[in-house]
Amino acid sequence: MDTEKEMPQVCDFLEVSFDPAVCTPTVIGFRYRKPIFRKRAESYGMTDRVVPKNTQKWKEEISHTDQVVFESVTGDLLGRLGYEMRGLKRELSSTEVFKYRMREYRGQFFMHLSNN
Repeated sequence: MDTEKEMPQVCDFLEVSFDPAVCTPTVIGFRYRKPIFRKRAESYGMTDRVVPKNTQKWKEEISHTDQVVFESVTGDLLGRLGYEMRGLKRELSSTEVFKYRMREYRGQFFMHLSNN
């Protein structure tokens, strides 16, 4: 991919002004959830370059259950935007919605604690 050629088109699509700085990868100093029991991927953490191997990682790194929930919640929008889907969308029970909301609140709570 030719970043300098593609990014002006992306900015135009997003209806934001183009700044050449968007062509330079930014080092992210803090990650939301760090892998605990597995080796960190090359793309994890501090890097100032684009890592080509990052594409399609969601297929292996997101659990099947989380993919079902994600598609069930966002499937219509994903489809309209042309994203690849696995056809896992289904009606979520109120118990599942509660469980995932609590998991998200827990994550936000611990992220808040670690930032303070």
